[in-house]
Amino acid sequence: MRRRDFLKVGVMFIPAILPAHIDAAVSTRADSAIRRHKLNALSSYLDTLFPGEGLPRASELKLHEYLVTHALEVENYVQLLSLGCYWLNAQSAPGGNFVLIDEAMKVDLVTRMETSTAGSLERQFFERTLSDATKFYYAHPRTWRGLGFKGPPQPTGFPDYARAPS
Repeated sequence: MRRRDFLKVGVMFIPAILPAHIDAAVSTRADSAIRRHKLNALSSYLDTLFPGEGLPRASELKLHEYLVTHALEVENYVQLLSLGCYWLNAQSAPGGNFVLIDEAMKVDLVTRMETSTAGSLERQFFERTLSDATKFYYAHPRTWRGLGFKGPPQPTGFPDYARAPS
C-alpha cells in the first residue's frame, strides 16, 4: 500500500474515532477531579441553569465534565468550583445536599447567588460558571437543532450563494 492510499483510508476513519476518544478523555479526567474536589453539586447546579425546555439538559450533555476539564487548565478555577459547590450544599437545608433539594429551592439558591454582593464568592462562582457553561452548552451540536441552527457552513458551504435572496 502506498503512503498516499494509507493516508486516504486513515483520514476517513479519524472523524469517526476522534470524538469518542475526546469524550472518553474528558470524562475520565473530569470524574477524577469531581471526586477529588467534592464537586457533586455541579451537575445539578448546571441543570438548574440549563434545564432543557426544548433543548437537552446540561447533564445530558455532560456539561459538568467539560467545565471541570476546562477548570483544570485555569489557575484557582477548580478551587472556585469546589467552594461554590460547598456553598450550594451548605445553603441546602435540610440535609446540606444541593442535589437532593427540590427544583424551586435550587432556583431560589441560584437566584441568591446571582443577586449576591459583587465580588462575593457565590457571585464569582455564578458569573464564571454561567459564562463558561453557556459557551460549552451552545457549542454542543445537540443544542443547535432546537435553536434552528443547522450547523457551521463548512464543509458544505453555501450551495445557493448565486441565487437571489428570498
